[in-house]
Amino acid sequence: MYTVVTNKEAKGKAGTLVAILEGTKSEHIIPLLQKIPLRERNKVKEITLDLASNMGLISKKCFHNAVQVIDRFHV
Repeated sequence: MYTVVTNKEAKGKAGTLVAILEGTKSEHIIPLLQKIPLRERNKVKEITLDLASNMGLISKKCFHNAVQVIDRFHV
């Protein structure tokens, strides 16, 4: 399992893929994402995620200004 971070605004072009992180456990992913400078993480406006509580926690801890949107395929 992997956690994939993408930039939706890049629309599949250069800069779309931000990171592919091995695993999905919040205690592993949060420290990795926190290596991204806070000023960059604060620019994130929206996070699309599934209904897993660990993804919600990762979003909340790493991307303070982002709104969480549930992926339509997981509803």
